[in-house]
Amino acid sequence: MKKTYLSQWTLLLTLVFMSTNLTISFAQQKEQLDSQPAFASLEQKLKDHNHLTVEARIALYHQLKKESPDLYDFKEDKALNQYGYSLLFGGKPMEALEIFKLLVAEFPDRSNPYDSLGEAYLKNGNKELALLNYEKSFELDPENKGAAYQIDFLKGNFDVLMAADSFWGKEIFVFPIHFAEAIPYEGVEDARFPKYWAKPDSSDFWSYVIGWNIVKDQAVPVSELEANWEIYFNGLMEIVNKEKDSILPKTKANFTQTGSQDGVISYAGTVLIFDAFTTKQPLLLNVQFEQHFCFQKGRAELVFWFSPKSFDHAIWKKLKTVQLLPKLLEGC
Repeated sequence: MKKTYLSQWTLLLTLVFMSTNLTISFAQQKEQLDSQPAFASLEQKLKDHNHLTVEARIALYHQLKKESPDLYDFKEDKALNQYGYSLLFGGKPMEALEIFKLLVAEFPDRSNPYDSLGEAYLKNGNKELALLNYEKSFELDPENKGAAYQIDFLKGNFDVLMAADSFWGKEIFVFPIHFAEAIPYEGVEDARFPKYWAKPDSSDFWSYVIGWNIVKDQAVPVSELEANWEIYFNGLMEIVNKEKDSILPKTKANFTQTGSQDGVISYAGTVLIFDAFTTKQPLLLNVQFEQHFCFQKGRAELVFWFSPKSFDHAIWKKLKTVQLLPKLLEGC
């Protein structure tokens, strides 16, 4: 009995000791977290002054850095990078270009600022300077697959995914896409949009085509596609959103398989988004898409057609003129 009593007492002391150590550990962690500075949002501060010229906003940045170095986090490039993309996707590519120039000047030894500046030059039609900046980005980070793809693309070593005439705008992204990095794909996106896609009174409004070429060992399930398009639009709208402290409604995607023939799986459905670009209102997009899975290449080729118009509207005929290039499907 005495030995049992001593064993129980030893166990009790051990538990007390462990509890005390855990309490100290939690207290230390809390103290460390409390000691970390809570920075104000530099991105939001710049957005609040979007009414100023871009030159004035750049001057404001330097003023804040000089007068309030502890209020904002000037050691990280994220805030300035996100602000630049809010302009790039908000229809102000020239202003975005100047912000990304500032970003490179502030962080000349980091890869990502050059990648962003390259994208801005490409958006503004300057392929030569886009290439130079993508090459610098890749030099600083040889693991940057996005920069590597853009270099090949600009040098003519890599093809686009879809065929469309010159009236369609074009943007190329490489996974992981910067505004939707949680989408776990390796591959390329090719986006095409008509001239008046951002005008609410046009039949082109929010009508566009997106092609994906991604590494997969099987066809992508519907549930996975739904989840990833929700991530995509949530991230895109967060970047574009200019409303201070606003919480945007989350995207909801709903797809259904409608057919399967000759290795091509067809789908239709809807994506409910919040249009942070133009109307600042929820918007229901209808979507049709096809998936071509190539076992031999270990890749899935998908083409998505989006529009808020009903499926019997003439815009769908226009959208369907944009298709995946046949050679992508050769050998499958």
